[in-house]
Amino acid sequence: MADVIKYGRIAVRPVKQICSKCGREFLVFYKARFNCLGKVSKIWYEYDDTTACYCEADFYPADGEPSIGEWAAEIEKYGKGEKQ
Repeated sequence: MADVIKYGRIAVRPVKQICSKCGREFLVFYKARFNCLGKVSKIWYEYDDTTACYCEADFYPADGEPSIGEWAAEIEKYGKGEKQ
């Protein structure tokens, strides 16, 4: 799976986001934790504090980047071994 880094039972995908208020691009890390059966048990995201803008506004993925919902559907297949 492109751009996914695995650390044991955690998968991480850096995704460029755009602030809807100021237009600044910054990184968000989508993260997924897998249980011992390979199923996703938790999905969350974290800001890259070195690039985030702090507008406290909505943000959206840059062109070509997945939303967290799209990535969640993709990572579910990855965890089950359907897509490698």
